[in-house]
Amino acid sequence: MKGIDFVIFTGDNIDVANRDELRVFFRTIRGLHKKYYMIVGDHDVFRYEQFGKKEYMRTVWLYHPQMLFKGTNYVFKPSKDIVVIVVDGANELFLSPSGYFKQETLEWLDKQLYKYKNKKVIIAQHFPLIPPAKKYSHNTVDVDKYFDILHNHENVIAVISGHFHTA
Repeated sequence: MKGIDFVIFTGDNIDVANRDELRVFFRTIRGLHKKYYMIVGDHDVFRYEQFGKKEYMRTVWLYHPQMLFKGTNYVFKPSKDIVVIVVDGANELFLSPSGYFKQETLEWLDKQLYKYKNKKVIIAQHFPLIPPAKKYSHNTVDVDKYFDILHNHENVIAVISGHFHTA
């Protein structure tokens, strides 16, 4: 496709949390000659299988050492007017289809929104704040805390997410 500046993988980049599957993911996308950014999803990390967020990131850096982000919450700037804030809501301690944004993550998000208050902000995350249907089990826990933060900032123009496997 022409006219693409970058790609965001919105999580569940692999089906089962392990290094071999992530290696296959990187082999699959190696022909992508664009900047890309990755979000951690609920299928990507699971500490019980010895593939938590630290091991996931070590593997990412192993196969893509020039990766621009250093953690699972990060910011990138695709233009001088737009900032993308990537927010991690994956729980590595137990498998769950529900998103959970830790208090420290929400505080970090709030600080970033203040920091970039004069920019248009796109938030990218794996877990949606609003499910696509009323009867859906993939809800985000304590979503009201997240919405409280969003209501305090006027610079968020979009929140993009994945997770539902509906498209």
